[in-house]
Amino acid sequence: WNIINQYLKIVSNDKLNNLSANVIACEKNFDFALEGHKNIVLNGMIDRIQLDADNVIHVCDYKTTKNKKYLKNDFFQLLTYAHVIVTESPEKINKVRASYILLRHDFEYITTEFTIPQILAVKDKYVEYAEKIWSEKEFKPNPTKLCEYCDFNQTCPEGKKMINPSKIYGEVTW
Repeated sequence: WNIINQYLKIVSNDKLNNLSANVIACEKNFDFALEGHKNIVLNGMIDRIQLDADNVIHVCDYKTTKNKKYLKNDFFQLLTYAHVIVTESPEKINKVRASYILLRHDFEYITTEFTIPQILAVKDKYVEYAEKIWSEKEFKPNPTKLCEYCDFNQTCPEGKKMINPSKIYGEVTW
């Protein structure tokens, strides 16, 4: 209740003072194969995308953590969101502003900005992480019946073997 009440007060105050954000999207889903690496799929959800007064795209991620310390130097999640935005509209963007919004800390922002070269360079990190996962020897895949419901069962050889090809998955009567 306190967080929602505080949020509504902030929005109301911003509106009264003509400071409202130009929100472009909320809860924006993304799911795409990384260009040149079709077996690497990025998927997730961006909490908020807005256009700031200086015409800079601003991606925001709400955090409910009580400990904000770990966020101050870890912008990889926000860099990933910036990559999504730039990938979708590369010709329109010069930089991306990104913030963690700390709900339990009076809506404090931890903000940074990324240049296009920084954003595009993160692709190498995705490839590096994927290669580490593929080469992992200590933690072997442990396929179970639950693989049928995994988002990655089409790209995971072990999980793919667990799928019953004659079974229809998900809701089909929408």
